[in-house]
Amino acid sequence: MTALTQLEELRKKIAADSRSLREASDRLGAVLGAASKHPDALRTYRSGSLASRFTNRPVADADGGLVIDRRKHPALGPDGDGELPRALVDSVHSLIRPLLVQRYPSIRIEKMKRGLLVRFNEPLSSGEDPTVDLVVALNRVEAPGLWIPNLDRNPWDPSHPERHVELFTSGWPQLRQTRQHVVRVAKAHAKQFSEPAVCSFNIAALAWECIELAEPLDRALQRFFDYAAASLVQHLTADPAGVSAPIKVADRKRAVQRFGTVADALDLAIEAGDDDAKVYEILAATGIFWKLVGPPPSPAATIHQAIASGDPMSITKTGTLVAGITSGATSIKPTRSYGGQHVAAYRRRSSGPWYGRFADRLRFEGDTRRHVVGLRIPRRPHQGGVRYRWNVALPGCERRQVRIEFRLSSPGVPRVYVDGPAESPHRYEDGSLCMWYPRDPLERRWSYGDGLHALLGQIAVHLVKEHNWRQTGEWPGAEVPHGVEAKAAQ
Repeated sequence: MTALTQLEELRKKIAADSRSLREASDRLGAVLGAASKHPDALRTYRSGSLASRFTNRPVADADGGLVIDRRKHPALGPDGDGELPRALVDSVHSLIRPLLVQRYPSIRIEKMKRGLLVRFNEPLSSGEDPTVDLVVALNRVEAPGLWIPNLDRNPWDPSHPERHVELFTSGWPQLRQTRQHVVRVAKAHAKQFSEPAVCSFNIAALAWECIELAEPLDRALQRFFDYAAASLVQHLTADPAGVSAPIKVADRKRAVQRFGTVADALDLAIEAGDDDAKVYEILAATGIFWKLVGPPPSPAATIHQAIASGDPMSITKTGTLVAGITSGATSIKPTRSYGGQHVAAYRRRSSGPWYGRFADRLRFEGDTRRHVVGLRIPRRPHQGGVRYRWNVALPGCERRQVRIEFRLSSPGVPRVYVDGPAESPHRYEDGSLCMWYPRDPLERRWSYGDGLHALLGQIAVHLVKEHNWRQTGEWPGAEVPHGVEAKAAQ
């Protein structure tokens, strides 16, 4: 498992549930819809992580705001007499509660320093119960952005939440996705600490500054953490909208140290390639992703998951079945398991079957003669055909003795027999494996031109499928019912 694979698994692990995101968005929409009916409303807006698509699991809240028409309240804000909208916030509260309680009977609305906090008290099946933060704000008269009140400390702060969302969701789709993935993982990293050194908005702003390419997650994260450390050494992060003061950091020195440590670790993890143990050791170290990265799955679990999901698989030069496409390995075609009558798929030449011609046999066997462990290749064909034997140990399965026969009557169709348990829904009447539907197109079945190495891969995958079926009663992967006609199968 490479650093990229491990980090992608981490990203999926922290990803917010789509139903929870939809519910949070619906709740925010309901609150904004109610607030827009206020007689002094100018407009409403969505902001924060949900609008920028930076939300992780669990989905805790959704942010939005109500912009008041300052012409009706000239004394409010720094552009007026500096008055705070306490009475206005109370009037918004009085307006939206009766409008929302019909849909959300357990709703509770509280004042917060920026406006109103709406609690719904209706947990989802996941246990999440997203709240809504509704800011009550004013347009600035001579500058872009909004005046956001602080009802606890009495000042007004300039900000531009609408512009932040516009910037954070800008760019072509692949770039936006890279930025979103980086921010989510970086936020999850910061949340591991009891006292995060930077806030989520700071992480988003740094990602907006440095993520300018669509690239794999491991490279993008390394770029982000390296940039974040170097940037914070020099200065605080600027507001992306150019409206607020630089973003405050709880502990700048600690933030630089944490960012730098992760950047160095990601460098080492990327260099470790597909060394599972080393990648895990690096990423699971304290200070990196120690609360987020799980131990690497066993080879058997990885292969079983790949088969069940229909993910790419390959067989290495030495005959080891692996999930994914590995350099130097032979990819395995995704087939539909079948059973019925053998179908010839090879035309015999007038000069005899392929295994009687040295050049054809050498081409068919390739490097398997030298590399595949446990494979016995006959020196010469016997009178009725050619027979290969393979002693193979598959991840999570018992060791098996495999016999592969190519007969004179059908030299292009292998008959594969295996010792051990014979119970299987996909074997021919003679007990040989039925690994693909013979009338499928070439990209979905093995053919003579694919060679011996690819055939070994198909055998290995089929044996794992049989093993899973014996344990679960369900066949993992595509299949065609026995005896089905070609047209019905296609």
